[in-house]
Amino acid sequence: MKMLVLNMREILLKHFWFAYLLFYSCMYISGVPGTGKTATVHEVIKTLQSDVEQGDLSDFDFVEVNGMKLTEPSQAYVTFLKVWNSLQGFI
Repeated sequence: MKMLVLNMREILLKHFWFAYLLFYSCMYISGVPGTGKTATVHEVIKTLQSDVEQGDLSDFDFVEVNGMKLTEPSQAYVTFLKVWNSLQGFI
């Protein structure tokens, strides 16, 4: 029974993320350290990338800016801009 609940939770989470990102294309996640935010994001992205490989989903770019790795808030913009420019072929 526990496995079924976990699988249903994973399925619902995946569909929520897919629907949200389809309409908004960006998601901000916050919370106290150690609650599994990064691990959850990476697991969902891995699942969505698997869907791309199977042809069930269009290709997408995943950009992660982890606030715990920044020393000041303005670095978030610089980090995102560097990644965005590299995806666009500017760097």
